[in-house]
Amino acid sequence: MKASELQAAHAEFLRLLVALRWCAVTGQGVAVWLAIGVLALPLPLLPLAAAVGLLGIANGVLMAVGRRQPAGAALAIVHLGVDITQLSVVIALSGGAMNPFVSLLLVPIALATLALDVRAILLVAAMATLGYALSAWLAPPLPHVHGIAGTFDLHLWGMAANFLVTAAVFVVLLTRLAAARARRERELAELRERHARAQGILGLATHAAAMAHALNTPLGTLTLILDDLAEDPALDPDWRGEIERARLAVASCREHVRQLVAEARTEGELRAPLREHVARVVERWSLLRPAIRLSATFALPDEPVRVDPALDHALIALLDNAADASAAAGHEEVSLALRVDDDVLLGRIVDHGGRPPAGQLPSARLYASDKPGGLGLGLALSAAAIEAHGGAVDWQAGEQGVVTQFRLPLAALRVRPEAPNT
Repeated sequence: MKASELQAAHAEFLRLLVALRWCAVTGQGVAVWLAIGVLALPLPLLPLAAAVGLLGIANGVLMAVGRRQPAGAALAIVHLGVDITQLSVVIALSGGAMNPFVSLLLVPIALATLALDVRAILLVAAMATLGYALSAWLAPPLPHVHGIAGTFDLHLWGMAANFLVTAAVFVVLLTRLAAARARRERELAELRERHARAQGILGLATHAAAMAHALNTPLGTLTLILDDLAEDPALDPDWRGEIERARLAVASCREHVRQLVAEARTEGELRAPLREHVARVVERWSLLRPAIRLSATFALPDEPVRVDPALDHALIALLDNAADASAAAGHEEVSLALRVDDDVLLGRIVDHGGRPPAGQLPSARLYASDKPGGLGLGLALSAAAIEAHGGAVDWQAGEQGVVTQFRLPLAALRVRPEAPNT
């Protein structure tokens, strides 16, 4: 597990401890009131009330410390140590080992198993054992009170209450654990899918680079041959037009190969205002798809950004996919909305291909395509490019067609000011 993920897990664990501790303060306060105010047990009111109050104060202090310091195993052990110490004091003041709530000292051990390593769990278990031993050794015996028509046994009722409290605590813990496990399994499944896609894209990029290198020489040779043919005075005039078209086609192929290398070399170095650059990309796409009516709305700042050609290709591929879906349904409309909210670029593309059947939304899996003749590369490469910059893409079923939504943090594109020369 990465350091950031481990710190996030510890932070979530500490939030759980704080929430349970507030419940403990409330529960202990009610228990002291029932034992002394209702059952009239001969227990020390002021020490018990002070112990409950100090737990609340300690919880507030630990919350403040957690806001200033990064979460970690050491801070979690401090949290559990406070709980064990306070619970041991309360149990020692109310019967020690005879107190039916003494088994609550097992709860910190169970909590430690959720987020700590083996050594920390053993340390917490040792503290809980020491707390149990001291509370049993120092505590006076708990008086038995019988009443209510001779059927009331304080110890048995205490055991029942302890069972309910323990059951509630473990239900909360196991529910949180199950939710965390399900979330972790989803994250692992997403990571496996991204890794598989990244491996496929890496292989595709390797093949593309090898192909660009392999094509450069024969394309140059074809250019020379076509140039010689075009200058041959004995060439049949009827073929000159065909030769010229062939020269243009070969020149276009060479330009694409050179552009592929040039974009890889200058990736992220070009700078342009965000709104202006997006407008140019959309205009270029509209020239390539003149039959599609694009309804575009932009709410973008003029902040300069680092232009990554991969993101341009991603936007073009998403628009192409929406245009193909609309065209397949006999429509010629696609809508695009781009805006910035909370320093995040939000995009929304809607096609008019009709509401897709359940389970048939577009997929970012590599080589997965539901279009006849589709290669299954466009959406996979688009998702990979956006995710590589900290963003995400998802598809939802809309009333008119598929709704493609993507988000991209502007921090990934923002031009950082250059440090002054000293």
